[in-house]
Amino acid sequence: MSTANHSEVIQTFWKQWVDAIHSKDLEKAMKLFDLDASITFQSPAVNKEYKNPLEIMTLLKNVVDIVIGFHYTEIYTTHSPALSPLPPGIMKTPNPNEIGLAIVFQGKVQDRKTNKLYDIEGIDLFTLNAATGKATKLKVMLRPMRAFLAFMGQMQYRLQQQSPQMMSPKSKL
Repeated sequence: MSTANHSEVIQTFWKQWVDAIHSKDLEKAMKLFDLDASITFQSPAVNKEYKNPLEIMTLLKNVVDIVIGFHYTEIYTTHSPALSPLPPGIMKTPNPNEIGLAIVFQGKVQDRKTNKLYDIEGIDLFTLNAATGKATKLKVMLRPMRAFLAFMGQMQYRLQQQSPQMMSPKSKL
């Protein structure tokens, strides 16, 4: 697939993703995942990989509810002509059938115990199927530590109320 086609896939995916998340239309967001493939979602708040679409939708719904003023600020992709080809041994050579996409987001999160608000920043790291334009993997990273801990407390509280089976033993505080 050409760089131009990759650009189209990226543009289409990220516009649909941002629209779905900002409008809190999680069904629309889930349609952007390749449900025929083995999709994975990794959340920093629960230390486990999720593959069940209903669990992924539960996590995404909680994220958009927990992060106050959630908004995307930047976008990056692995398929930049300036980086190809990569020198051997520096980093993983991109799979030509996959597109790596990182979308930076910001907002605020409230600590459940102190009610203090913290600025939070995160990255949604997607792996897209280049042929279908659908996501096969989503990994979320969050910072800074205080905001992450406040987020984690909120997420764990919600999951314990909604779906205790989604909590891994490692993730309980």
